[in-house]
Amino acid sequence: MPLAVTVLPQQESSVVRLAGELDLAEVETFERRCSQLDGDVVVDLHDVEFLDASGVGALLRLRNRLTERQGTLRLTGAQPRVRRVLSLLSLEKTLRLESKHV
Repeated sequence: MPLAVTVLPQQESSVVRLAGELDLAEVETFERRCSQLDGDVVVDLHDVEFLDASGVGALLRLRNRLTERQGTLRLTGAQPRVRRVLSLLSLEKTLRLESKHV
C-alpha cells in the first residue's frame, strides 16, 4: 500500500501523519516530504500498517537530523504491530514513542 504523508505545521511543532506502509518502497517519499522540517516534529503512526528496517532507518535519520539542529522527534499512535517492531529493536526511548494519538 502506498504511503500517504501529510505535514501539518502547528504552533509548537510540525505533525507528520502517515498512512500505509513505511517500507523500502516508500522511504524516499517519507524522506522527501520531511526534508525541510526543523524544530520539534511529531510523527503520527496511527495509520501505519507496516514498518520494516528501512522505515525504522528513515525515522532514525530524521531524528538525528532534527537533533543536530536542536529539534526533537516524537512518535505517537503506533498500532501494536508497529510498536512491537520498535520495541524489539529497543527504540521506544530513542524515538520517544508515546501511546497517545495526535
